[in-house]
This record gives sequence, C-alpha cells and structure tokens, in this order.
Amino acid sequence: MLHNIKIRSSWLSLLLLIALVVAALPIQTAHAINTPWLSVSGKNIKDPNGNNVILRGVSLVDVAVANSRTRNANTLIDMATDNANGWYARVVRLPVYPDAIDGTPGWRANPDAYFTNHLDPAVQRCISKQIYCIIDWHYIKDYNSAEVDTATRAFWSYVAPKYKDVPNVIFELYNEPINPDNWSTWKATAQPWVNLIRAAAPNNLILIGGPRWSQNVAEAATNPFSGSNLVYVAHIYPEHGGQSTWDSWFGNASNSVPFFITEWGWQNGGNTPTSGTLSGYGTPFSAYLDAKGVSWTAWVFDIYWQPIMFDTSWNLLGGENYMGQFTKDFLYLHRNDNLPGTGTGPTATNSPVGPTATFTNTPVTPTSTPGSLKVQLVSGGTDNNQQSAFHYRIQNTGTSARSNISVRIYFTTENSQAASSYVLEKYYDQSGVATISGPTLVSGSTYYYTVNYGTASLAAGGSWEYHSALRLNNWSSNYSGTNDWWHTTGTMPASYTDWPSIPAYVSGSRVWGNEPGGTGPTATNTALPPTATRTNTPVGPTATNTNTPIVPTATRTNTPGVPTATPSSASCQVTYTVSSQWGSGFNADVTIKNNGAAISSWTLTWTFPGNQQITNAWNTTATQSGQNVSAKNAPYNGSLATGGTASFGFGASYSGTNGIPTSFKLNGVTCGGSGPTATNTPVGPTATYTNTPIGPTATRTNTPVGPTATPSNTPIVPTATNTPIGPTPTNPPPGTHLDNPFVGANFYKNVDYVASINSAADLTGGTLGAQMRMVANYPTFVWLDSIDAVNGTNGYPRSLTGHLDAAVAQGANAIGIVVYDLPNRDCSALASNGELLIANNGFNRYKTEYIDVIYNALTSKPAYANLRIIAVIEPDSLPNLVTNLSFPKCQEAAGAGGYREATQYTLNKLAPLSNFYAYIDIAHHGWLGWDSNFGPAVTLIADTIKGTTLGVNSISGFVSNTANTTATGELFMTANQMIAGNPVRSAKYHDWNVYIDELSYGAAWREAMIAKGFPSTIGMLIDTSRNGWGGANRPTAASTSTDLNTFVNEGRIDRRIHKGNWCNQSGAGIGARPAANPAPGFDAFVWVKPPGESDGSSTLIPVGPDNPGAKGFDRMCDPTYTGNSLNGNSLTGALPNAPVSGRWFQAQFEELVENAYPPFVP
Repeated sequence: MLHNIKIRSSWLSLLLLIALVVAALPIQTAHAINTPWLSVSGKNIKDPNGNNVILRGVSLVDVAVANSRTRNANTLIDMATDNANGWYARVVRLPVYPDAIDGTPGWRANPDAYFTNHLDPAVQRCISKQIYCIIDWHYIKDYNSAEVDTATRAFWSYVAPKYKDVPNVIFELYNEPINPDNWSTWKATAQPWVNLIRAAAPNNLILIGGPRWSQNVAEAATNPFSGSNLVYVAHIYPEHGGQSTWDSWFGNASNSVPFFITEWGWQNGGNTPTSGTLSGYGTPFSAYLDAKGVSWTAWVFDIYWQPIMFDTSWNLLGGENYMGQFTKDFLYLHRNDNLPGTGTGPTATNSPVGPTATFTNTPVTPTSTPGSLKVQLVSGGTDNNQQSAFHYRIQNTGTSARSNISVRIYFTTENSQAASSYVLEKYYDQSGVATISGPTLVSGSTYYYTVNYGTASLAAGGSWEYHSALRLNNWSSNYSGTNDWWHTTGTMPASYTDWPSIPAYVSGSRVWGNEPGGTGPTATNTALPPTATRTNTPVGPTATNTNTPIVPTATRTNTPGVPTATPSSASCQVTYTVSSQWGSGFNADVTIKNNGAAISSWTLTWTFPGNQQITNAWNTTATQSGQNVSAKNAPYNGSLATGGTASFGFGASYSGTNGIPTSFKLNGVTCGGSGPTATNTPVGPTATYTNTPIGPTATRTNTPVGPTATPSNTPIVPTATNTPIGPTPTNPPPGTHLDNPFVGANFYKNVDYVASINSAADLTGGTLGAQMRMVANYPTFVWLDSIDAVNGTNGYPRSLTGHLDAAVAQGANAIGIVVYDLPNRDCSALASNGELLIANNGFNRYKTEYIDVIYNALTSKPAYANLRIIAVIEPDSLPNLVTNLSFPKCQEAAGAGGYREATQYTLNKLAPLSNFYAYIDIAHHGWLGWDSNFGPAVTLIADTIKGTTLGVNSISGFVSNTANTTATGELFMTANQMIAGNPVRSAKYHDWNVYIDELSYGAAWREAMIAKGFPSTIGMLIDTSRNGWGGANRPTAASTSTDLNTFVNEGRIDRRIHKGNWCNQSGAGIGARPAANPAPGFDAFVWVKPPGESDGSSTLIPVGPDNPGAKGFDRMCDPTYTGNSLNGNSLTGALPNAPVSGRWFQAQFEELVENAYPPFVP
C-alpha cells in the first residue's frame, strides 16, 4: 500500500511541475499508456523502437450483452482501467457474438446497428483511455461450413476497414474453431480470412487461434499462416492439465512464434473446463505466462459468465476459489512492465500522445525524428562462398513522407577480384522503382553499391522490402561476405532486425546507420535538461489534436498513396483498372467506394463502349446483355459502410479498341467524377484509371515500351503498343532477373504449332475453323520430351536453337519450354514414359546428352540472353516418389541417379542463367491434395530444391495441372460447404480431398512452401490449356439438390468421370487464356500443353512413322478400359483413335475449341 501511495505521489508531483511550466497542457489520465503500432518480430510483439511488448488485461462478455445490463461495456472498460482503484488493464477484449446470446441479438441480426450501438462505442472508449482493445469474432463452432465462411468474411470485410488506421485495435480472427481438429485444414480454411483482413488493414495485429477450441495450435511454429504481424492464440483452463499440456499445446511453440492467451481463468466448481483453484491452477499458470513472456486477457470480467470475477453486486471475488482479486493483483504487479514505448507506427495517423509520452530525459535518436529512416535486415537463406542473400526493409519511422531515399551496401574486394566482378542482384523490389548503381570506390578495397529510390515517396510509417544477393558475376566460390561492412553487424538474423551497417540517406544526407570508419548520423534532437519545458505537440498530421480519441471516419490530411483520385462528393466513386491486356482480351480490376449512406448489397452497372465481352469474373457475379454489364456483390462483400470499398475483377475478350467505360451506376445512382483525360487504355499491374481526375499522370503519352511493336505477336500482357502507367517499364534491361517473368512478356508462338492450327482450321472451315485460328494468337510451351526434341532430329521439325531463332525473329522476349526427359520418366505410366533408364546409364546420359545440350543451346548466341527462358521442370516426376513407390521403376527413381538427383542437376546447371526461370511441377490437387500426400510432397520437393547450389533461389515457383484437365476453380461449391450435414469434399467425386480445384490447391501449396523457407515472392502457375469444360454440359448455377452426390455432380465444372482420368478427356475444352497475375500469389495462367496434341494413343502403335520414338501404350488412354484403383475402376473417358503423345489429334482439337470456356468468338 505504501508503495502505491508513493507512486501516486510522484505522479501528482510531476503534474504539478508540468502545470507550473505549461499551464494549458492537457492532463493525461492515469490509465493511459503509449499505444503506437505494434508489430511482430520472431516470437515477440514489438513497439516501433524495437522493444518487446507484453499486453495484459481482461476480456468482457459480448459487447451487446454488456450493454443490456446496468453496467455497460464502457463502464466495464472504465473499471478495468481505473488506476485509482488498482486496476491496470492495458488491453480489453471485446467479444462480438455472431448470433443471439442471453436473449440479446448478435452481430448478424443487424451489423450496422451492432457496430453503431455497441462495438464502435466500446472501441472509442478504449481509444479515449489510451489502451489497446481486441475485437474478437466470437464464433464457437465448426469452422468448415459455407455459413461460417460467408459470415466471417462479411464480418471482417465490414470491421477491418473501419480501424485500419487505428493502432489501438487488434483483430482476433475467430474465437474458438472446433472441428475438423486438424491444423492444416484450419489453415487452408482461415488463411483467406487473414488475407482479407490484411488487404483491408495492413498493420493491425491479427490474433489466430486453432481447432479444438483454440487448443490445437502447436503447429503454428512449424506451419504458420502467411502474412505479417500475426500472433497465435491459445485458450487454457484448469481441466486441460498442467505444465506438460501447456508445453505441448502452446509453450514450446511460443519459443518460435508469438502467442496471446486471450482466455484463461478459474472458478472452483465452475463450468467445464474452468473448474480449478488458485493454488492448483492460478498461481502455477500465471508463473508460466510470466516465464514464457506472452500477452494475455483473463476471462471473464463479469458477474454471471464463468469463471466470474465479481458477485452480482459487483463485489470483487478472490481467495482460493475465485480469480477476480488475483487478476487485479497480477495486473498491478505488471503495471509498468513491457509497455510500448514512444514512437510512430507504420502510417501517419492522429494517434493521441499524452504528456507522459515525452517527459523522459532520454536523447532522441535519429530513428524517432519526423521523417527519419531505419533499415532492418533478415537472411535470404544463403550465406556461403558463392553469395550472401539477404532481404532488407527500409522504414520511415517519422511522421511525414520522405523521398529521394537511397541506401548503400558497402563491401570489400578480396582475392584480387576486381570491384566490377561483384554483382548486387535484385530479386524483389516492393517499391517497384529502385535502381542499382556502382560499385563506387571509397578507398583501398572498399566500395559500395547504391540502391536509389529516386523521387518515390515513402509514407510515414511505411516500408519497402528489397530482396538481393551479393556475389561474383561468374558464380565462383571465391566470394566471401564476412569482411564486408554491411555484414559486420553480425550473423544475418532469421527475422527482421535493425541493421546500422546498411546506412540510409535522404537527398544524399545520411539519416540512419554507419559508414565504414564512421559513426551514425548526428541526432538533430538533443536531450532535455532536467528543468527543460517541453510542449505536448501531437505527432499526427494536424496541430489541433489534444488527446482526442481517434474515430474511424476522421479526416486525414496526409496525401493518399495512390495516384487515382480526389474524393468525389457524389454518392460513389469507381476505379476501373485494366491490369493486363493482349491482342484479343484483357483483365480488369474494379474498386467501388461508397460515399453515401451505408448499404447492405450493391449492383454496379456500366456500358462498354466497344464489343468487350466478359468471360469470367471474381468477387462478383457479372452478367452481360449486349454492351450492358451488371456486377453484383458476392455473399461476403455486399456491406459497404460510408467510405467503404469493395473490389472485384473480370476477364474479357475484345477486338479493335478496348475503350474505358465512361459512366458507372451503383444501385441505380450515377457515380460522380469525370472520365480520364488520357486517350490510351492503361494496362499493366500498376495502371489505375478511375472515372475521376487522375492527376498529373493523366497526361502521360503512349511511348512504346519494349523491344518490338509487332502486332501479330500477341503477348500475355501489354505489348509495345500499350504503355503501362506505372513506375517501371514492362521490359527491363536484358539480363535482369524478374520476380514475375510473365509481366511485360511478349511470348514466342511456336511456329510449328501455329502451322498445325492453321492446317486444322483449313480442314474444318466455317465458324469452327475461324475459332480454331484464334487459338494461334496465344502462346504455348515447347516440349523437349527427348534428346531428339532438343536436337530437332528423328521426326521433330526443329531443334531448341531453331525455336530460339524463331523467337528472336518474331521479336519475342520470352519463350516457354518443358524440360521432360528424366531417367525412368513417368515411372507409373506407359504412354508418356521416357527413353532413358536408370539401369542403363540413364542419369549420365540425361546430364550429358540432354541437360548439357539444353544449356549449350541457351547460351550459344548473345541474342538468346534477351529472352526470358521460362521452364516447366519435369512434369509428373517428384510426385511419383510420394504416391507410387509400389511401382518398381518408381522405387528405382527414388534412389541414386533418380528423380531428385536429376532435378538438382538440372537446376544447378540452368538456374544460374539470369534469364532462366524454373517452375517445378507439383501434379494437381486430384493427385496430391489429401493430407497424407500433400505434406510428404511438400517436404520432398522442398528438400530437393534446397539441396541445389542456389537453394530456394534456384526456382521462380511451381506449376500445377500440367497437361491435365482439372478445373481452375469450382464456382458453385466449396470444399467445406455443408450439404445435408456433410461437407462437399466428402462426396464420392471428391473423395474427402482437402481441395476441389487448382486455385485452392495452388494457394495452399504456396503457403506451405513459404513456411518451408521459400521467399514470400514465390509464384504459382496453372496450366489452363484444357480445363475450360465449356459447352452444353457446363453448369450455370449451383445445384438445388439436398443429396450430396447429386449436388456435386450437377454443379461441378470438372466433368470427368473420375479425377484419376487424364488422357485425351472427352468433353474437355480450352480454358482461361494465358494471363499474368491472374490471382494473388499466382504468376500466371499458362498453356503448357498445346491444345490438340495427344496425351497418348488409344491402342498400341508399333514403332514406325507413326511412333518413331517407340512410345508406350497406356490403358488409361483406351476408352474401353474399365480402369483400376487409380481411377476408382471407372471408364477412362478417353477419346478413341488417338495418336501417340505429342502428335496432332484433330478430333480432340475440335472438341477443345467447341467446349472452350471462355468461348472463342470470331
């Protein structure tokens, strides 16, 4: 008690001193702490100054329930933060029940009313108290249903944008998921929700629980979610067990990733599982929390809900049986521990800063001055005698935007190497504008490279990541980075760490870090002398903020970081962006901003000025009649508050001019703003056009970008005739290794394949013939499926160099190839098995007669260096080592000289070429989608790649569905959608597969590989050449049947008899056109398999003119075969009269064109 009086006396003395000096200074109430943006680094939550933060507090009941009682939510927040009465909650958890509880309507009954009357007032009270609050989506339910998915998306779509600029607010994704009790399934289900939140609110912490009532969370350490600032949640009660349980459930994992225990507590004789005592649970568990250093909120600050802290008269309960007094004492004990320090966060917001934020006598370092910078570094995975790979992040820790930024990478030449032989290679540049110059001599053998960001503006609190490697230009083993200045701070860390050995500059003046032989920049703010009078200037963008609570609709004076528009006074604003365009099609992104009253659903309508025809759409339901388009909200993005936004996209075909719509209507009301003044359609990933003035970029001229302007060579993304409006050209200097090689690519069109198409069209004639000719406008890959294919011998019309020459002649800057001749290739199949056998010196022949010849071809002419060589590596190879080891040839392929060793040789030989981009084949979801296959496949393939010289940097990504017909997306069902009490994935056709289409499978694969240490920029491809499944049998809506199997069979896009069927499938159609960046995490949709080339012969064809390569016969290509265990003993669905694999199959091509989706419209 005396200690408490002493602290309060000191506080009053300080206030008196301040009052004497600054009479008008607003007094900070005793409950307040600094509430800057928090971030995650390793296993810790950090403040902007890098200090570890541990938040401790209490959880309320459902906010609406609290407001139905005498003491409402705001009163309870006041109580929990009443320092005068000994309460020191630094965070309050605000549960939001989806449905009615205790007779009180939940969120879903009326989201607008719940937000306005309950949630937002409680959040504002936390903000006014200057504490943190957790918005908890308090679902306690099985998580894998369509209902839950829709409700959760809708909730976070509504809430996250409201508080995206409020550092006090933390989001708890889903209170207690129950079943399925499987972490991987939970992650696959919940990752899209995390992505949704993060897209709307880039910086708020997101808390993520796990299955089994947030008790199955141990795998968070080994299989974490993707995204930034993620913290994991566990709920621990007495009946769960003691320390061994705590260790296995979350304690061991907390050594690697951050945890927040949002529910713990006890009540002797309370409800299961909360029954316990102070000595048996409260004391040991609180000590465990302290030892682990995790944040927590005690459940529950209430008089009725158990475990209770108060009796019904609000008297605090304690002793052995109740947790109230103990919780209060525990909070008091830690009232000054691990609190956030001062500093600004990642955005310029009007965060209230009380007088205690600046009353210390600590010198102000350059990293906390307005507009200052700091650099953090993390290992890029490789640091050896060939290269040092690293990622750095430059952060603006000040309160105003900065431009003219640069950083320097200082290094020392060794072993008589010339400075010019050192290469600073760029792998990823988040800013999109960085350029490298140098090396510049300092003195002796010390040089530096400069990474310059030019006039680009880095917003206050913003950051730019940059992934790079320093090496010798010949990839020799004489490189050493250990003596380099940038490296001398120490061993490269596993998580982003402040790194003063990489100095940062603004307009040439150093503002962060140290140069060789020097110290850091001089601080411009000096320490306050003990009697100095310091005023309480707000750190927000205005000068009138005097501890005023932040409201989500507060006007911000800092300039928006997008080039698109000034806000319109009309009821809505539309941003229409052509994200990619090719000769006869384009992709567009549309963003709606609601400037009027809140709405619960929306329909956007417009009229195309030309003959544009929408072929597919995402995040909306789009219909078209003539030139008139209507786009309606999806189930999860219909609610738009005032100022709220929703985004969707679509793909479309066109001919002639792709004009921009000039007017849009939202729910029948014309949106404000004028049309763009530029006359050329913007294209490319950074292009943005709105129907409001664009600003200075609107007058940009249409200067050709790229090496050619040949209109007949239709690229995947814009050609020289369409200039993307953005910070960088689409065609970087030759030799630059790109993150996504499909952006700005003008692809080679295989002249031999085009000739086959034209012959087929001539043979067919009519409308179908005209449709066939349209296929020739799109690029396909060149299959190098034998030594003869590389050399252009024994029936192959041209060699690899012949194709490269043709690509150069076309003016292309990219070519796709398939590396496909492993020894024991396709060890479980016959139609596509290869010419090389491990038992017959196959591995050595593969190296010397195949891969080495490919390498020699690619490097044989200087002109080839200007081509992006995009290679699919060995389809259907490594997956066989997971599922088909019962086949003798697969057993052999799993050993020495087999698939792994051969794949590693391929990557070691080809990946060092700066213009080579490797994509490893991962089969498809119908092969590896089950957990029993997925996990082992991820491990095997990751380990294989990591075993190469360049490790994870040896590839650009992964490709699925190569030469297969699996649907890209199942539009009318989801895997965990419940039909008659059973999930869709349990239907006979899906056979309990975790994934039912390639988009979900590819996204999960990417996340798993990032968790394995692959860079977050890793990209996915889907082969869409034959998975369109259009025509009369394509479903147009979800089935209405309540029978699970009928529902699936009537509504599935994939019309195969069985997912195990793969050869020349009857009814298949050409799918989505090749396009770059078609979905988040996906580099491109591609046509790896040229439509019209056979998968295998329907009957055995003897060696001769029709089978010069002695290709085998697989019964899966025989339409009369009744199958095996791999296809459920079903008919194969194969077309009859097929030639050997790779040969032209006219009948199949006709079907593929007829059943194309989107259809070809001549």
